[in-house]
Amino acid sequence: MLVGAHRVTPSPRSEGIPDANQALARRPHRHRWRDSVTGHTADAQRRSRDLPVVVRPQWSGYALVLVRLGHGRREPGLRRHGPGRRDGAAVSFSLEGKTAVVTGARTGIGRAIARGLHDAGAQLILVGRGDLADVAPALATVSVDLADPASIEPALAPVLAEHRVDVLVNNAGTIHRGAAVDVSLADWQRVMAVNLDSAFEISKLCGAQMIANGGGKVVNIASLLSFQGGILVSAYTASKHALVGMTKLLANEWAASNVQVNAIAPGYVETNNTAPLRADPDREPAIRGRIPAGRWGTPEDLVGPAVFLSSSASDYVTGHVLVVDGGWLAR
Repeated sequence: MLVGAHRVTPSPRSEGIPDANQALARRPHRHRWRDSVTGHTADAQRRSRDLPVVVRPQWSGYALVLVRLGHGRREPGLRRHGPGRRDGAAVSFSLEGKTAVVTGARTGIGRAIARGLHDAGAQLILVGRGDLADVAPALATVSVDLADPASIEPALAPVLAEHRVDVLVNNAGTIHRGAAVDVSLADWQRVMAVNLDSAFEISKLCGAQMIANGGGKVVNIASLLSFQGGILVSAYTASKHALVGMTKLLANEWAASNVQVNAIAPGYVETNNTAPLRADPDREPAIRGRIPAGRWGTPEDLVGPAVFLSSSASDYVTGHVLVVDGGWLAR
């Protein structure tokens, strides 16, 4: 990975970064490149528009960092100076040395996120029903019925006593479809227990340890229906609105303890919960046609956001809901 820097004086007309980009594109510039692997340096004269670059404003003036990827090389983070980073410490997306608890890890989004966190270096504690052995290598698996919140602490507490937890992903969820007037209290309470009550109970258990240990990350999996009403899924919509409220509340309470609490709101994703919609000959094309990206999401589309919110790259992000919907809410 080659990294160089060039300072650009802001245009008198505007101090926006686009003017700086235009200035770079109009004429060639000489940069001093440093290979982050070999440490070798060399002069290179290129037009910036000819380079595949990432341009980021720095804290002092309008210095631009130009990043070019080498062949097969992977850089775990970007280096910057300024508030929140002392001595140019690297902004890292690595989860090496971290332990993450992931609920609802057996299938769908939870399975993809668990594997993604493992690929980023995290050790896993997997929580869910059924066999979790084939999800990813794990320090421990906890089989528990999250529809029974009272059973969570007895099942999870012994595991937490043996392992430090740095990351919690509250992904477990269920849905009940039917007209609101036909939803029984038992159906309503079951959805609330899995989607909301279990997330709160597990957040308390893991959050207490994170606070005692000096920090951590909580990532709640919300929904587009944290913003919209939807139809025929009254308990699900209510639970996902409440989950966002809980996210913001915990973010406020735990920020001073260096625990960041955020949520990811997936759009229409190919999971077991959306199978009836995808099988509906009328609703499926109507939904897909409204998504600017032109497709349903996949569980893997949630991995990058989950890794970001689980890593030190998001240390100054808390109380936020990151929407991953292919542009649905923008339309």
